[in-house]
Amino acid sequence: GDGRWSSMNCAKSRYGRMWRTVRDDEVAAELTGVNLGRVRVLAFVISACCAGAGGALAWPSKYDHGCLMAAAIAFLITKQQDKVAFGVARSGLQAYHEPVAAPGHLQSILRAMAGVEPAGEADLAGAIREMARRVRRRGLLILFSDLLEEPEPILRALSAFTQRGSEVIIFH
Repeated sequence: GDGRWSSMNCAKSRYGRMWRTVRDDEVAAELTGVNLGRVRVLAFVISACCAGAGGALAWPSKYDHGCLMAAAIAFLITKQQDKVAFGVARSGLQAYHEPVAAPGHLQSILRAMAGVEPAGEADLAGAIREMARRVRRRGLLILFSDLLEEPEPILRALSAFTQRGSEVIIFH
């Protein structure tokens, strides 16, 4: 199913290769420049999100569940003093927050999540294109979506990130 496809794609990504390297030989991983602490924390977050997916039926909506996972990841990224951007897809990009590395920024993202009531067309491809236009640096795009739109426009929009060396993880 979809979960297995996501797991396989994550395992093939740069982060998946780093996790395997750390698992197989920590000394070799450290010598090749892998930050062991950072890789372990990211592995923990992804594992926690997947474990949380098991309890998804208890949540009132898919949106609430996606917000919980996104908030957990944003919290850990902010704790590592890395920048976090945020946006909601509704008829394009909505509720966008520029990339910032500050605890107060996390609070504004959480308020934005709480203030959105999912409804109507998302235009996910348009939102992704707009996000790519605004976030010009290489990084990691983590997308939470039910992907109920045509896949081709979404894949074309995601290529704007991958072509400049960024990585994309999709939670579906």
